[in-house]
Amino acid sequence: MPFGGSMRTENPYRFPACRIALTALAGPAANLIMVLFLSACAHWKLISGYRAFILMQPNIILFLFNLLPALPLDGGRILVAALSHVWNENKALLTGIYCGRILALLLTFIMVFGGIRSGVWNISLLFAAVFIISSEKTEKSALAAARMMRMQDAMEGFDMREAKFYQLDAGHSVSEALSLLRPRENAWFVLTKSGRPHALLDSRSIMRRITDHPLDEIELDSIPSFRLCRADGE
Repeated sequence: MPFGGSMRTENPYRFPACRIALTALAGPAANLIMVLFLSACAHWKLISGYRAFILMQPNIILFLFNLLPALPLDGGRILVAALSHVWNENKALLTGIYCGRILALLLTFIMVFGGIRSGVWNISLLFAAVFIISSEKTEKSALAAARMMRMQDAMEGFDMREAKFYQLDAGHSVSEALSLLRPRENAWFVLTKSGRPHALLDSRSIMRRITDHPLDEIELDSIPSFRLCRADGE
């Protein structure tokens, strides 16, 4: 691309947040390694210091630019991965997208201001801004698709023809859910909040929870489940 290379994985949001962050760090790490390699070559007189500096410049720029906390840049993926441990996936993703919008506006402003002031219009900044804005829909679709993939993976062990579905408020306790189950029954619980679907929880997760903490009486919403949220975070 006019402003550098772009690589797209199959679906980054299908993997754990720590793996997403480590993968995102690979790009800036490659630029940093190249800078260190060129510095070593200049130190050992394999190339001139001036040539090493010229070759370092794009790597330094890409290193710093890609670490900016805005999607779809590597720094944005790291930001979303970090925030997903504190907030839900949708809120973390929207934060990364909003940061991307701010960066796109800033790049456009820099291009216009620099063009008016110096007469040189850096069109690559506009290309970068358009690329950032156009990625929003792709990022939202990828997150929605990843959530469905994870749900399908979890359902692989179930014979859905024999599974039963129950609806409970997310604030109900584990004991209330267990009272509905029958021996050896495969079941899924649709958890609701204010009458709206909120999460999907399977009976195996409940059984694992009471096995690990048999004496605790907890709400169903505190058990890891599949959140049923819209892409706008509601």
